[in-house]
Amino acid sequence: MDKKKELVLAFSSVVFGIIIGLVAKYSNEVMGFTFYDNLLHSIDLVTAGLFIWLVICYIISNFSENKWLSILNVILFLTFMMIAYYLYCYFVVDYFPDKKIIFWFLMLMPCGILAYFAKVVKKTQNIKIIFFIIGVLVMMFDIIFIQKMFMGSMIIEAILLIIYTLALKYLK
Repeated sequence: MDKKKELVLAFSSVVFGIIIGLVAKYSNEVMGFTFYDNLLHSIDLVTAGLFIWLVICYIISNFSENKWLSILNVILFLTFMMIAYYLYCYFVVDYFPDKKIIFWFLMLMPCGILAYFAKVVKKTQNIKIIFFIIGVLVMMFDIIFIQKMFMGSMIIEAILLIIYTLALKYLK
């Protein structure tokens, strides 16, 4: 196991989590009718769904050296993403939804378990098909129920599906 690679991945998970948390909350606050505003609204809708987190966590998990580091890196990413998101809420928006924070921190446990399974399950063709079907179902749920068929976010979700499919195909 390469400790330097794992430290870089853990640090990257923290930094990426902070960036994504800030972008997610910032995009949540933008209102307007310009192209830029619509793009940010699309990002807000995508980050409100589950599919983007499934894709990111699957990729982080697969870059980790073993199952325990996979869990650690996914939880680091999600924890720092939530910390950045809710600090932005508190300091910029003057809003602090404590019950939501508790709920999402409790959701870290299942995410760690999913990271564990994504790492230990042998990636046979049938398993990859099952992962793909689960991803498509989660994406469709997001598009229909979270994003209400908003075109901009559907395009972002389609790009995420391509990334997810490539990750399934080429990652260990």
